[in-house]
Amino acid sequence: MASFRQIFSVLALSLLTLCQVFGANTREEWIAALSRLPLLEDRYENALQNTIEEEEEVLENGGEGDGAYPAPLYFSYDNSFMEQFDDGSYQSSSSSSSLSEDRPENGTTELRMPNVHPEKANDYFCYSVQMPPRRGVNIVGFFPATTPGTAHHILLYGCKEPGMIQEKPWDCGEMDMAKDSKKMTAPPCSVGSQILYAWAMDAPPLELPKDIGFEVGGDTGIDYLVLQVHYAHADQFEDGSTDNSGIALTWTLKPQPFKAGVFFLGSDGEIPGKSKDVHLETACEYEGPTLHPFAYRVHSHKLGQLVSGYRIRDEFWTEIGKRSPQLPQMFNPITKDVEIQSGDILAARCTYGSDRDETTYTGMTVDDEMCNFYIMYYTEEGKLPNMQSCYADGVYKWADDLPNIPDKEASSPTSDAPSNSM
Repeated sequence: MASFRQIFSVLALSLLTLCQVFGANTREEWIAALSRLPLLEDRYENALQNTIEEEEEVLENGGEGDGAYPAPLYFSYDNSFMEQFDDGSYQSSSSSSSLSEDRPENGTTELRMPNVHPEKANDYFCYSVQMPPRRGVNIVGFFPATTPGTAHHILLYGCKEPGMIQEKPWDCGEMDMAKDSKKMTAPPCSVGSQILYAWAMDAPPLELPKDIGFEVGGDTGIDYLVLQVHYAHADQFEDGSTDNSGIALTWTLKPQPFKAGVFFLGSDGEIPGKSKDVHLETACEYEGPTLHPFAYRVHSHKLGQLVSGYRIRDEFWTEIGKRSPQLPQMFNPITKDVEIQSGDILAARCTYGSDRDETTYTGMTVDDEMCNFYIMYYTEEGKLPNMQSCYADGVYKWADDLPNIPDKEASSPTSDAPSNSM
């Protein structure tokens, strides 16, 4: 294993190469931005104190040990990739100590919670990092960096302004905001909220297709990245331990031909006790540039049985995707062309069954419910749409205004009912 002296030498060489790649002002902005990411100084300091033998023991144990993960460099130029350990966690499988000569503008950066301490079930923490304004960067891969059994779900937001401008995490649980107006709470974004990535249920990493990237920083309107982590339970933190769950972002400074985005469909509502085949539905007419969906993701809590999404054009329904939310909640590839044009209708349905005695309402805790369908897309046009979401009040039903509803097909993983999808 390379010594830490060698690793730091490579880091210095990397930064020197960076000077040659782009101008001094932009370089300094990116170095400053990345240096504000959590645990950077702590990881270097801890790395100097640990012996090589201790590091090798951690790797041999599948990433388990006092530090839980080997300490990677945050600002790297190697072609690192993620591997899954036996315990289900993901971590960089490279030492981040080799300089790539053919891809000097690529790297991997971790955005993690800076050792937060959840005190109660359903705590939500948000943490932000500012993006440099002079030059955009394209995110082309998302790799969950979690310990199994800690984070319930993780969201990555792009914001014009975060909910709080500070160098420490804040409470961003909407339930807490409603209960205690004096508590220092705020949403993930105060202005210009966009969802870039979502993870739950031990979903695997996501690498975007070639030539597609989420552009952030520069003049994109995404001036901050905000990491949100939901902790469903706090039992494992009663001993005073902390958590640094987050996401490793693979990025490139090279402009990508196609811009990526996420369109979100969801609904409020309620699921009566002792019920089955309960539907929460939403539908909106889309306005904006042509979108090419390439992945979808579903999300609900314990009562969700199926979430399905459709594009409707000229009264014909085309399935975008459907999946049980009890499976790993990954972004699943869309293998057929489902182009979305201005004037199309986007629709989603969540199907539930409940053996509870009481009614379950949508909300932020794991005992509440959610109805979410995410469409990850790219566009060949220069700008992303202003319209990024479609949300219903829980009362709306497809039958109110939509013809040719594929009712059985939209509520079961497989169906022998005729489909009117194109």
